[in-house]
Amino acid sequence: VEKLNAHFGCQCQNLQELRQYIPKEDLRQVSDVINEIRVLDPAVGSGHFLVSALNRLIAIKADLGVLLDENDQPLTLSCNIGVTEDDELEIKFGNQHFVYKKGVDLPTRIQKTLFSEKAAIIEHCLFGVDINPKSVDICQLRLWIELLKNAYYDGDELVTLPNIDINIKQGDSLLHNLSLDADITETLKSRHITISTYKEVNSNYKTTNKQLRKEYNEILRNIQKNILYIGHDKNDRLYGRKAKLEKELDKKGFIGYVHPLFHHEDIDDEKTKEEINKIATELEKVNAKIEERKQIYENAFEWRYMFPDVLADDGSFVGFDCIIGNPPYIQLQKMGGVVDEYEKKGYNSFARTGDISVLFYEWCMSLLRQGGYLTFITTNSWMRADYGRKLQKFFENEDVNPMMLIDFFTFQVFRDVTVRTNILMIRKADNQNRLMCCTVEDNKAFKLKDVGMFYEENKKERSFKGKSPWVFVDEDKEQIKAFVSSQGKVLGDDLWSL
Repeated sequence: VEKLNAHFGCQCQNLQELRQYIPKEDLRQVSDVINEIRVLDPAVGSGHFLVSALNRLIAIKADLGVLLDENDQPLTLSCNIGVTEDDELEIKFGNQHFVYKKGVDLPTRIQKTLFSEKAAIIEHCLFGVDINPKSVDICQLRLWIELLKNAYYDGDELVTLPNIDINIKQGDSLLHNLSLDADITETLKSRHITISTYKEVNSNYKTTNKQLRKEYNEILRNIQKNILYIGHDKNDRLYGRKAKLEKELDKKGFIGYVHPLFHHEDIDDEKTKEEINKIATELEKVNAKIEERKQIYENAFEWRYMFPDVLADDGSFVGFDCIIGNPPYIQLQKMGGVVDEYEKKGYNSFARTGDISVLFYEWCMSLLRQGGYLTFITTNSWMRADYGRKLQKFFENEDVNPMMLIDFFTFQVFRDVTVRTNILMIRKADNQNRLMCCTVEDNKAFKLKDVGMFYEENKKERSFKGKSPWVFVDEDKEQIKAFVSSQGKVLGDDLWSL
């Protein structure tokens, strides 16, 4: 709604008002504006959220009357299109479900339109990253299958499918070398490449035929390889220590010394031998840590340039309109050496005793365009546990605006997963300190399919600045809790998990 309001200079409040406002001659223009929406899942997993987004965008176009065939005629004049509770696309003629029939005009028109619209949304609107390459493959496959549901025949030939892999990539969403404001134009220019060329090659790769795809893919990879900055900073502590140790060996005439293969009999003085061994042993440890870091950074994902679709014409990073997902729930202290690299990134919400999902909240806010929205379902432990205080403080920033919170408390959202969860929606905009929230307290009465209605019926406005933990209850309970807190003694935040 906001994107179309901005484009047409109107002030519609919902889809219904927009549908009444849109002139018939602008239907294609509205459809094209929707295709400019950029949706990201930074921990894409099986791709469920992106598939849901795909079908929701199709349904939104149908609601607005801009789901158009090749002659710019609205498809909804012929059928009803919506989304089921399971986010499956549903097409009906009255009470009858749509079935594609090869060679029959109306079913072919519907099938062809849905295929074309899905392909456009997958190519231009949906983006995903996951550290697990198998998850990337599964997500790509799910999007392929979703598109193939509306595959159609042109005569006896099945229409060629687009390149879905271009927007679903493997990497660690939280780890990167380049900052989002790093200048990449000079690096490209030195290799006679412009931002416009980079974006054009990316666009051509998506739409070209099979014969040229490999060629464009190779060009893309070469461009990205040229931009890539290897994490070798001379000011870095490890590299500084390595240089110092090598210099000490050099002074002693053993720059080529490789411990422990050195022949000790070549050193007559025992004291010198001991000093050399000590330096070489430490150098080995430093080199091992550097090698470990290199292996960690093999998974680093360079947001600065890997998605040309979110770069402006001047090469600056614009960001995504909407970020959705279910980031992993893993204690940072159980993740090994990569945690040290996360800490070096300077995340304000970082706490070794905390959960990795809090870092996703913070980093993904920087990936949003101004005015964009982030909605995650995550563990709700950050609301009550001590490690969550840093994230709560982050949510008080001027350009971070938490808007909606559903705390499922002890209700089990995911089957066979016992982690307690919440849904939080945040906007990258001025902080209003007005959070509309509700808590699911009666597990027996609550049904997950009714979560939207439950939220509307139970939401309360709350102030959250300076509040920790984030536990939102009725005002009477708030007053009792405040009194107890003021009179009692804090025993520890671990009690919140009892």
